[in-house]
Amino acid sequence: MHKSITHINILPAFLLALGLASIGILLGNAIVAFKAMDRTVVVKGLAEQQVQADTAIWPIVFTEAGDQLEQVTAAVEQKQDAVVAFLKLHGFSDEEISFGQVTVIDKKAQQYGPEQVGLRYLVSANMSVYSQSPNQVASCQ
Repeated sequence: MHKSITHINILPAFLLALGLASIGILLGNAIVAFKAMDRTVVVKGLAEQQVQADTAIWPIVFTEAGDQLEQVTAAVEQKQDAVVAFLKLHGFSDEEISFGQVTVIDKKAQQYGPEQVGLRYLVSANMSVYSQSPNQVASCQ
């Protein structure tokens, strides 16, 4: 009877050991394969090429400062008219020229800052040229 009990106990132990060994081998191979995937790098190239633009946007900003608001705004309007005349002289149409907002800063109305300011008003205006011919814009600059 002793022999049959020993054979019965050895067979499950052997199968259990064989299963654990095979799981260990499979798990080890999986870890190695996972680490090997971590060492691969995929590189995609980047190519640069110079191309000719088909649209040009030219922002133009000018500023005037002074103590009399009427004189400063008149000077800004005069500059704006001079810029428009320059642009029309170079062949730009009214549709290509757009006007932005005019901002007025009163330095004495600022809450923080020195009480003595040089010039009280700072007026700036912006305009832009939006053209389908960038060579024409480049020739004016």
